[in-house]
Amino acid sequence: MRLILLIEDYFQQIQLLIESSEIVKIFKIESEKRGIYEGLIRGKIDFQDNSLLHLREFVYVEISIEKCIVINIWIQKIN
Repeated sequence: MRLILLIEDYFQQIQLLIESSEIVKIFKIESEKRGIYEGLIRGKIDFQDNSLLHLREFVYVEISIEKCIVINIWIQKIN
């Protein structure tokens, strides 16, 4: 039996993963559905050590999660 993962399920998994992380102080994630299996995630994650991560990810999830990550990552330490 093959599990079909819809993009909304993937977005929810990412949201829950970030919410449950003890090292995340605050975050903002925006998801954009591009099809049944395709989507884009943009976000900003502030960590407990005051570092900051900006992310962008294009994802295709029809059968399994195959990521084509187009990421511009800026990690900065805020003192």
